[in-house]
Amino acid sequence: MAARCRHDGIEPPAPGQVRRLVARAVKDFDARFWPTTVDRLSHLTCSRLDDLVAGDQNDQAANGEGAVVGGGRSFFTELKTDPGRRGWRACWPR
Repeated sequence: MAARCRHDGIEPPAPGQVRRLVARAVKDFDARFWPTTVDRLSHLTCSRLDDLVAGDQNDQAANGEGAVVGGGRSFFTELKTDPGRRGWRACWPR
């Protein structure tokens, strides 16, 4: 940002102003990104996602441990108990 300001011949904003500008840009991006993304999903996809999440909640309510048909726990229940380390490597199988 400082380089752009120098190039345009204007005074760069103070560090606090930069933080506020960046925070606002992130907030605006999120406000546009999620609704746009959800609007692109088909009705069937939204319904299946709702069923997937609701199924996890129903499983937990029924037996208190999030058990699924066939034994064990659902993916979401496992994820909530131990989400692991954040990062892109968490997406790849071990």
